[in-house]
Amino acid sequence: MSKNTVVLPDDKSVETAIQTLRKEKGNRFLILGYTATTPSNVLGVMAEGEGGVTEIVAALPDPEDTEKYILLKKDVPVDDSKKLVGKFVFICYTPDGVKPARKGMISQIKSQVVQICKPYSADFSIDSKSELSEGLIDERLGVKSAVTDQKATVKVQKEDKNTHQSFIPASTSSSSTSTSAPVIRKSVSGGQPVQTKIPTQSVKFVEGDEERFRGALKALHESKDELPWVVVAYSAKDTLAFVNGGAGGDSLRASFPDDAVFPFYGLVRVDLSDGKSHTQKIVYVSYTNEAIPPMKKADASTKSGAISVVLGTCHAKIEGSKPADFTDAAIKSAK
Repeated sequence: MSKNTVVLPDDKSVETAIQTLRKEKGNRFLILGYTATTPSNVLGVMAEGEGGVTEIVAALPDPEDTEKYILLKKDVPVDDSKKLVGKFVFICYTPDGVKPARKGMISQIKSQVVQICKPYSADFSIDSKSELSEGLIDERLGVKSAVTDQKATVKVQKEDKNTHQSFIPASTSSSSTSTSAPVIRKSVSGGQPVQTKIPTQSVKFVEGDEERFRGALKALHESKDELPWVVVAYSAKDTLAFVNGGAGGDSLRASFPDDAVFPFYGLVRVDLSDGKSHTQKIVYVSYTNEAIPPMKKADASTKSGAISVVLGTCHAKIEGSKPADFTDAAIKSAK
């Protein structure tokens, strides 16, 4: 059996731990990994219990020479009500102590662990315990309280003893990209024309994610593997979160949760050869689950131009509403 093949223990301890995590009330976590007493490809339960980020960090075992997989259940509010619902986050933790040869296999191994831990609402990777925070988890889950909403301010103008109101959106914070903001002159009955600016279309990354995205994008262009990819998520208003980078159609599809609560976007590199020449095609992928609330879809749609600029040049595009829509054949034939 290949050491890249993930095996579950015969005692069903992993399956039991996952079931416990899902059925128990409150915030809970589960850490899966490999122990010194089992073969390197046999996944085991390393820690589990109640709590969130603080408890996870305290429970992560040393030495940090193998990757860990964290499944976190967090109770989050439903819309503006006081009702809470449990949502799940899958985290791949690859510390610096993992040997380079092992890191090269993580993408393939992770895709297998993902199938064991599904379903969940968000998926991301870290390489340091310090990256984990409750704010980051909320951002990934699209929790409203974790995002500073853009609110409109009212500007009152007095002209010729008449009062006219025009609503001017507050300026956004610094962003990775933006488009021009044309000015529209709109006449107001009984007074002079009022100039109203269309808000600049812009998106920013979750703090710390832009550097990781740039690294994954660089790897996409330099990789010698088939179908290298990079994926981001429109995790909150005007905000992108880095999801992951890797290679191969299976791991790409695994990065798209079946029950995604916000849209995912990415790039895939397709290498084309006819025996005489070799070319590359960059395919823009857009995954919008049908379960995503209409308001979130509409918001993401208004930022589609800014998101595509952040991702960079592409030659073709493919859209889908479920992971299975992004088959290798569909990606390679995208126009």
